[in-house]
Amino acid sequence: MDLHSPLAVNGAVVESLLELRQNPAWHGYGGFKKGYLAQVRTMVENKLPGRRFKLSHIRCEVNFLKNKYFAISDMVSSGGFAWDEEKMMLICDQSKYDEWVMANPKAKGLYGTRFFFYDELKIIYGEDHATGASDNAERKNRRRKNVKLGDLRVVVDLRSKRRVVVRMEPQVGDFEECESPFTRQPSDRRRKFDEISPSVPNFCRQVRNRVMEENQREENEKEVAELQVKLDNELSKIEGLSAFEVFHATNILASKHDLLRVFFGMSEERKKLYVLNLLEHGL
Repeated sequence: MDLHSPLAVNGAVVESLLELRQNPAWHGYGGFKKGYLAQVRTMVENKLPGRRFKLSHIRCEVNFLKNKYFAISDMVSSGGFAWDEEKMMLICDQSKYDEWVMANPKAKGLYGTRFFFYDELKIIYGEDHATGASDNAERKNRRRKNVKLGDLRVVVDLRSKRRVVVRMEPQVGDFEECESPFTRQPSDRRRKFDEISPSVPNFCRQVRNRVMEENQREENEKEVAELQVKLDNELSKIEGLSAFEVFHATNILASKHDLLRVFFGMSEERKKLYVLNLLEHGL
């Protein structure tokens, strides 16, 4: 895998975000916690040995992925757009897409283009996007104020105004939560995340596999393109072939990548016999 390709960097960033998403130390109510980008940078550098990144680079990568995910999510939820999970791209009429982009510039570059990490980013940002959590919420922890009332302590959340009453137990040295209508219960958000947490490692593996497969595909296409450029010159060297035969053999080999590789692996003498056999008998 080419560790310097943009796809490899994107994959490492997504995988790191997935791992932080299931870590309560780095993700909680309102999104990721302060300093998470520095942690993402450390994780990405560990996943891509020899690479070093500035924090601004990681921030740009995260914002790019997040903006693309939000743009696709908004389009799909608006109607008239669909997401093809197999092709990993938007399905829609170009006229409708062009009309959407005029009002939503962040959706530029998505038509007819594969986006490999939509499902993974949905786990990372889906709930935040649905509830309208902002970047500011990611950077701020919820503030609380403790008020002692005799042997009781009232914990007041300064944002939600919720109160949790706890009774002090000196003999135990800890607090015990009392039965109270103000006691905070596990949120639907928390319960949903607990349900998907076991699947996160599988998504990380899928990200790595997808990046490796795409890099391999790009390398194969590059190799074939280079061989195709050399093909006409190689065929022209074979004695006894007419210009038409060179043209016909070029069309056959250029369209069959496996045969093309076989041809370039042969000796000069065998190349001539191989091409003459193709021209006479076909594939």
